Amino acid sequence: MSEQINAVVVMLRALVNGNLDLLRANEKEIRGIMSNPISDERSTSLSQHYKYSRSLLAENSDYLRLQTELIQFLAKYRKVIDNKQHPEVNSEPIKQVQPKKHNAISEPVNVEEPTVMPSRVEIPEMLTSEKVFELTVNGQMEFSQSHPYFYDNEFAKELLDYYTQVENYEMCARIVELKGRL
Repeated sequence: MSEQINAVVVMLRALVNGNLDLLRANEKEIRGIMSNPISDERSTSLSQHYKYSRSLLAENSDYLRLQTELIQFLAKYRKVIDNKQHPEVNSEPIKQVQPKKHNAISEPVNVEEPTVMPSRVEIPEMLTSEKVFELTVNGQMEFSQSHPYFYDNEFAKELLDYYTQVENYEMCARIVELKGRL
């Protein structure tokens, strides 16, 4: 089961990246529209483009939330899941998951090792908002539009509070510049 969950996480990541590409293309179109003289047509077009961007951002937010939940589920229950599928495997957590192909869900799982190893996909450790916060303030994770909590205003407020307390006003200004008024 962990292989299927891993495949869903990889698929969700691809969907997020695809939406980011669409957002970038939409942003270019918006910039082009902004160069046109002010008119009702321009306003209508901008409104439609902004609405499209908001829908893509909402979709990405859902994808990222689901990705996080699946990764947390795997981190929490991986031993149980893997031991039920492979009882002869020791109880240490497995760092990588090997995808398997099955024709039907009801088909029994073949526990023999394949002769050719398929590519392996690494599942990151469980990232709670606290862990992401820690990584962000330590400079190991950049706070940008690709940040997992970029669209979470509460998270951004916590960052602002932290950077205000440590008197890092450059980071406060950067967050405000990226996010606008919170």
